[in-house]
Parts: sequence; C-alpha cells; structure tokens
Amino acid sequence: MASNLPWGSPLKGYENAAPLPTTINPDGKSLYNPPGPQSASYGNFPKPIDSSNNGFDFHIYYMPNSAEEMQYARELHERIRREFPELRIYKFWDKPVDMPYSAHILDDALGAVGNTALIRLDRIAKQEGIECNLLGKLEYTSVGGSVKDRIAKRMVEAAEKEGKLIPGFSVVIEPTSGNTGIGLALACAVKEKEAALRALGAEVVRTPTEAAWDAPESHIGVARRLQREIPGGIILDQYANPNNPLAHELTTGPEIIEAVVSTPGTAEHPTSGKVDALIAGAGTGGTITGLSRAIKKAHNKSCI
Repeated sequence: MASNLPWGSPLKGYENAAPLPTTINPDGKSLYNPPGPQSASYGNFPKPIDSSNNGFDFHIYYMPNSAEEMQYARELHERIRREFPELRIYKFWDKPVDMPYSAHILDDALGAVGNTALIRLDRIAKQEGIECNLLGKLEYTSVGGSVKDRIAKRMVEAAEKEGKLIPGFSVVIEPTSGNTGIGLALACAVKEKEAALRALGAEVVRTPTEAAWDAPESHIGVARRLQREIPGGIILDQYANPNNPLAHELTTGPEIIEAVVSTPGTAEHPTSGKVDALIAGAGTGGTITGLSRAIKKAHNKSCI
C-alpha cells in the first residue's frame, strides 16, 4: 500500500541531506526512505508493527546531530502529523522533537528558572489503580532545585521594578523553611545584591520550628524584627505577595497546558486533551492558586 507523500524538498541550506521520506513502506507500518548517498546519516528504516511498537502505527527514526538537523527533524515530524492526523506516531529515536529546555545560550542562571519537563507517572498510576494519564512536573530540575525558584524570581524582579528593592542598599529578608530562601539567594546573587543563604554569602538566622507562626521567635517574627533593625531591610513575603501565585499563573500553568494539549493521544494513553485534575503541594498556597487560575481561566473550567 505504498503512498506518495507530497512533502516537497528539504530545508533551505540542507539540500545535500537525505530527502524527506517519499513513500510509506509496502508493509503499511513504517516510513521508508529509499537508499541514497545520504542514507548512512539518515535513520528512517522499515519496522513492521509488533508488540515492541507499543501500539503505535509508525516508528520514526531520526538522529539529529546539530541545531539545523533538529529543525529538519521538527519539520519532518510536523508534516507527518499534518498529512496523517489519524496516525499514532512514536517519537524520534535519539532525541525528542520538542526539548523542555532552551536551545539558546542563557544570559544568567535566572534564565534557567522554570520551563521544566512534564513526564508520565505510569507505574505509580498502575500501582495505585488510577485510571488516567498521571503526569508529574519536574520542578526539581529548575536551576535552584524547586518550584520556589519561580516565585523568587518574580518577587525580586517585581520589587525592583516597583522601586522597593534598591541595588546596593536593600537587604532581602524572608521567613522560609529553605526552598524560597534558595530561590531568593540565587536571584539576589545573580543580581549582585545581598542573598539569603550562607552558601551564597549571606547570613542565615535559625528559628525554632515549634514556635507559632505569630510568635516573636518564629521565622516570621524574627524576619519582621530584622526588617526593623536593618537599614534597607525588605521582606518580599511569599505568604502575602501577589507575585507568588502570579508566577505560576503566568509560567507553570501555561507550560502544563501546552504540554498536555500538544501531546496526541494513543491507544495506550488516550487523552481528553485537557488538564482534568490538578494536585499540588500547599505551603503558602501560591502554586495551587496560580495553577488553578491559569487552567480555569483559559483552558478547562471543569478542572478539579
């Protein structure tokens, strides 16, 4: 059942590479690129559908070795999807078409905040008897190691813009169990201001964990005292700062939505194409608040 695919010529500047596949292999199960002078560097080989194909109609093999080849691979993948939307297409062999990280050189560490991968948690879903596509957002791969990097970056940048945080004068003080402090320390160090963790050259003041939140010796109480005592002291206050949930409404939420919407369903992983339920750990409540806003406003009002 060979079928011609009207896909045209390779990308400009890549004319000497292997052409885009022109036929479906007669087995009807795979793409086939006829042998040619470039076939050694081109990875499209016939692969009949069987148990190893995991229920996909096609396996597409391609090993990009440069940014130019990655772009070529993306165009190949998108053309296949446009021409044959009904097909279940397996990923490229060596690298995914859409990388969760920037393909550009970043100016500083803050450029590596967020934009984390969304992965399937199939084994956990099976173990717990959960009949849905269970996904996890890998926030620990953010540059500071947690979801708090996002709010730290946004709170620092917003305070700068509003004139509350003055370079060379302000001292950032924050009551934190650790992760927000790391994020703030990173943001402050990159911006050449006083940081909030000893590892980045700042002073860490320990407070008793058993203290009530409003007690003078609690982390919040001590932070407020230090703000009064230290000239230029400023508390960005993750508990009340609107930029906490806003960071997730503008970054984490859209990242999750885009990943879910752009991933086609398969026989193994059928999908509604929507984020139907959301689970997030709650400390300040900023993550769940921001994500809920993003999903319910622009994506799925029925999300649980």
